[in-house]
Amino acid sequence: MKKRTEKFTRLVKAAQGGCCSSVDELARVSLKQLDRYFYHKGYSANLRDDLVQETVMNAFKNLGQLENPASYWSWVYRIAANVRHSYHRRQHTRPQVILSDLPDGMHSEFESHQISGEHLAVAREDNQGVKQMIAGLKENQLKIISKHLMDTIDYEALSKELDCSRGAARMMVHRARKKLKDMFLKKGFTVA
Repeated sequence: MKKRTEKFTRLVKAAQGGCCSSVDELARVSLKQLDRYFYHKGYSANLRDDLVQETVMNAFKNLGQLENPASYWSWVYRIAANVRHSYHRRQHTRPQVILSDLPDGMHSEFESHQISGEHLAVAREDNQGVKQMIAGLKENQLKIISKHLMDTIDYEALSKELDCSRGAARMMVHRARKKLKDMFLKKGFTVA
């Protein structure tokens, strides 16, 4: 175990010295560990990606300030905690959504804290704009979005309905959500 720690400490020192391969390896290991860290804190995959990126950027920007390379992980986890706190502070400064402004049927979702960024974006957009964005989806993407997000059927049930594997159903949902998210971003919305 001591050899492993010494090897990692040498890796951190080499990265501090500017060795490109060491920086790459340190980034690879850090991304993996930080994803686990944020996963165990309960963050969604998209938010985890953002928080991991922000943490790694902060850590590598300040890597030269790390005085004891052997304490790399405690230092990085402290940065990760600061990134988490900053994220939550930013969330508290965002404008509040007034429940009466939400479309019918969304009140209970909002109150139960299960509302997604897509729902909030839909709530803010006028009906015509939403129709245009939905028209931009492929027919199968529209079906997947309506079944999974609005009817809240799970991946297993969706895979049976689409006659595909669970993994394929997950990938289709991911692609449909990404397409919808990209459309909202193109219209100027911020989507969680």
